[in-house]
Amino acid sequence: MKPQSARALAWMAGTLLLIGLAIPTQVGSVAITALAALVAIAPIVLGTPKLRLAAVVIVVLAAGIAASNYQSADQEMQAYRAHAKSR
Repeated sequence: MKPQSARALAWMAGTLLLIGLAIPTQVGSVAITALAALVAIAPIVLGTPKLRLAAVVIVVLAAGIAASNYQSADQEMQAYRAHAKSR
């Protein structure tokens, strides 16, 4: 992989992390931050040392945000399921 490709994926992961923070629903936030963590794996494996460090920071932040929002996202989905079944 070219260094430019790894850098582009790191930027994409960072952007996804910011988007995940901006999404008001917990389910959407968990999904987008998990996607950011997945996208940041390629720069960890194939990037330069500085890029690897940045990607590790993104993965740690994304995992923390997703973990902290998971409980409320699960409650949000249970409420949605109950509402869908009542229709």
